Amino acid sequence: MFIGWMKWTLIVAGVGGLLICGIMMAVGRRNRSAFAADGAAGIPWVLAGLTCGAVAAVVVGTVIPG
Repeated sequence: MFIGWMKWTLIVAGVGGLLICGIMMAVGRRNRSAFAADGAAGIPWVLAGLTCGAVAAVVVGTVIPG
């Protein structure tokens, strides 16, 4: 049950991270190119975190059934 809660927390945080990256890119579009670049650079990190969390939840669910 704890792993399930952590997985959903990760998903919510990941969606929030993607939204923040998108907002940074939109705000940085005008005369703040470094801000937009930071937002774009954050997207792979958010996706990597989501992927690691999803894989970890599957592995733990397989190793510890129930």
